[in-house]
Formats: sequence, C-alpha cells, structure tokens
Amino acid sequence: MNIQTSGLVVYAKDRKKLADFYSKTLQLNVVEKDDEFVLMESHGFELVILQAPTSIAEKITISDPPTPRENTAIKPVFFIENIQATRGLAKNYGGFVNPSEKEWMFRGYTVCDGYDSEGNVFQLRAK
Repeated sequence: MNIQTSGLVVYAKDRKKLADFYSKTLQLNVVEKDDEFVLMESHGFELVILQAPTSIAEKITISDPPTPRENTAIKPVFFIENIQATRGLAKNYGGFVNPSEKEWMFRGYTVCDGYDSEGNVFQLRAK
C-alpha cells in the first residue's frame, strides 16, 4: 500500500471518459474501479473520478470541444515531465492545453493551463 500525500476527487458526467483522459494524459495508474468510481495514483498523489448521480449527470451538457469551466474557486495543479507532450495527449483524449505562447514561469517551473474532457480547468507545471 502506498502512502498518499495529497489527492483530488472529481465528479464526472462520464467517469470512464474522464478517467481515461487523466490516466492517459497524466500517466496516472488505475488502481481500482467499479460502476461508481475510478481510483488512480502516481508519486504520492491520488485522483478519484466519481460518477455524478444520474439526476445531476443528465442535467450536465458537455460541448465538443468542452467549454472550460473557468468560474470555479479551485484549479488543481499537476507536476509533469513535459508540457508539449502532454499538450498532444490532452487533445487526443478530448481536452486541451493552452499553446506555448501562453506558458509562463513560476518558481522555476514552466506553467500552462488547460482543461479536461469535461471542461474542468487545471494547471500543468514542468521543470
């Protein structure tokens, strides 16, 4: 059993698609899954994708491409190896990472925002 130091829970309209986005884009390992959740982890971090209840999920519309949900109070940060490679993977799995022109430096990291296959905004940081 790994000891996790941080984690994030995300409710999803389509837990399988969203979990696929994160596992493929951020190379998170799927540890456990069932009809209600997918648990992924990597390097002390745990991500749980929970299926939103049907009564809520059926009211959510996800456009193609998804509209970023920019008016939320939180933005998860993921530390990765390479933003350019992740940019391509995000696109392949229904999300988006801003172009390199929108990258900036913060505390020695190159930083760039993006959004997942349901429009949830996140930030990437790479050395």
